[in-house]
Amino acid sequence: MQPRLFDPSVLEQLLAGNREMMGRFAHRFVESARHALAEIDAALAAQDAHQLRHLGHRTRSAALTVGAAGMAELCARLEQLQDLAAASPLVGDLHSAFSATVAGLRGAGLLRPDP
Repeated sequence: MQPRLFDPSVLEQLLAGNREMMGRFAHRFVESARHALAEIDAALAAQDAHQLRHLGHRTRSAALTVGAAGMAELCARLEQLQDLAAASPLVGDLHSAFSATVAGLRGAGLLRPDP
């Protein structure tokens, strides 16, 4: 069974349903994840498996906090990366999961249309 890409109840529980705080938290996550994905892309281009694993760990933690289970699962796989040949499709899937998470955050009314 595949996890939901985004579960808004995670943020709702974490922040006691405070929509303003949820929106701020979501916005910070999106900005942080964009930066992390750029770093992941750079590590992939440099074929730096150690950095890919480190960034996978860091990004997984943030994804779990906002309820982005799909991203978190992919990041966990990146953390365990042994074969650089598997990194490129995994990073592509991570970008797709990020886009789906952003759409989920927008759909939940937690992001303005611009992020």
